[in-house]
Amino acid sequence: MSDMARAPVWRRLAAAAIDGVFFVLAASLVSVALYTATGGKVRAFVFQPIDRCEASSAVSPAVARAALSVIPGHSARVVSATACRRLFLGLESARFVSITLEVQQGETIVGAAVLQPVDRAGEPVRALSLGWAYPLVFVLCMAAGEGLLGGTPGKAALALRVVAEGGGRLGLARALARNAVVYSWLLAGALLVLGLPHLGRTAPGVVAFVREVRIAELAVVGGLALLALGLLLAGRPDPAYDRWTGARVTPT
Repeated sequence: MSDMARAPVWRRLAAAAIDGVFFVLAASLVSVALYTATGGKVRAFVFQPIDRCEASSAVSPAVARAALSVIPGHSARVVSATACRRLFLGLESARFVSITLEVQQGETIVGAAVLQPVDRAGEPVRALSLGWAYPLVFVLCMAAGEGLLGGTPGKAALALRVVAEGGGRLGLARALARNAVVYSWLLAGALLVLGLPHLGRTAPGVVAFVREVRIAELAVVGGLALLALGLLLAGRPDPAYDRWTGARVTPT
């Protein structure tokens, strides 16, 4: 197969962008479905959320207790509350209450704001957030599409396909390895989100520093993103990760 049959870089990048938007839209709908099915106990990020809020004249005792427990050891009281719903295409994907507190610290009274997640019944909930799983599922979906079907929605839109170097399907294992390199920066971000809570229990000072300046996340995620882009742009004639996995992206 001649070098002219290889897909140009701009089409590959455009296909990846389409895949990202398509996946986030689909994942947002799944997030709404999970949120609805569990009564608000499971939630994840949605694409371009809209918050609709209105003042609440009263909050349930359970919500007030949950908000007040955030500031232990101080005399505090609820001053006002605002009930909010997070919407995606008009569908509710999250619900929370913004509570303003007055806290007595010696002779000084200071204000504090608490965002309390609540379920669809308006009661406090410790929601299970699945946002960290987006990168993992995205890589699996891209690998399944390329390895088993020869493409993804983005590649289909731009008339591209992924094949093995010798022709035929790439296979799931090689497609997974290929996408793990291409989207290593996304996987690193998910691992950092998962690892920080554990690190917080063992080295709280380190986590406080990382959360304050975000140097570690930016360095790891940004560095891997630049490396993946470099492997694509420096490919002669194919990107390095395609050569490593025996893959080729060609026009259909």
